[in-house]
Amino acid sequence: MQKLNRGVRKEEIELAKAVVEKASSELQYYNILLKDYIILSPIDGIVSERFKDPKETVDFGNPVLKLINPKKLRIRAELEETDVGKVAKGDPVEVSTDSYKDTIYRGKVYKIFPVVKRKSLRTFDPQASLDINAQGIYISLDDFTGLKDGMTVTIK
Repeated sequence: MQKLNRGVRKEEIELAKAVVEKASSELQYYNILLKDYIILSPIDGIVSERFKDPKETVDFGNPVLKLINPKKLRIRAELEETDVGKVAKGDPVEVSTDSYKDTIYRGKVYKIFPVVKRKSLRTFDPQASLDINAQGIYISLDDFTGLKDGMTVTIK
């Protein structure tokens, strides 16, 4: 009863404050460590491919996931070296695919890369040569309905 009447000693209050401060510092430290284990995406989208499994070690610079935004698909194409200069940014294009034979997708060239290098995209044309140089372009479409990431398309 005397202790209750006397109240808490100053040393006990200081000790409790030190315990709280230590716990707060440890929490801050572990939150900083946790940030090294969180992967944030620079874009909104869905995971279309996973290159690493949960709990697997990840190295800096190596891909972990492939993300796509199905509402903002784009077509990556290559112009053969002989056609460089015949296509300009903003030019209209027509895109078709074997999956939807009766559908023509309309769009435009929105980016032309400034370099010409070894062709990297393969075609299904057996007579097409991979031994030529090409210039990369990106195409945006007005409507991507039905098209999926990775599909093969024909561009005119």
